[in-house]
Amino acid sequence: MNVDLSQIIWTVICFGLFALVVDRLLFKPVLKVMDGRRERLENARALKAEAERREEERREAELLAAAEAEKREKERRAAALEAERQAMEAELDSLSHEIEAARAGSAEELERFSAELREGLGSSMDALVGAFTEKLVRDGMH
Repeated sequence: MNVDLSQIIWTVICFGLFALVVDRLLFKPVLKVMDGRRERLENARALKAEAERREEERREAELLAAAEAEKREKERRAAALEAERQAMEAELDSLSHEIEAARAGSAEELERFSAELREGLGSSMDALVGAFTEKLVRDGMH
């Protein structure tokens, strides 16, 4: 194998020219396209991340609004139940007073009726005893 110096030099020069042409015509445009694509992908990712962040914020706002509305509704229901409880308590107190008044009235009425009955029975008993005695006297005399 013979090594020729001029052939090595021409090979190196040709390779250098080839590398220069390939760099200018192929590598730089391909790298430029790849950099543009990478930049577009990064922009798209950033836009997508921003859109997702906004969507998440919107969902959080909706959830907070729904939770707040639910809280207000529960407070409204609690207030309504409390008002109803107080009304029922007032009605119960009123009924208790009416029952006590009715009991007192009934006791007084019962006492009055009992006195009238005793009085009525007492005079009736006197009349019965008198009539019975009279009958005994009449029947005993015959």
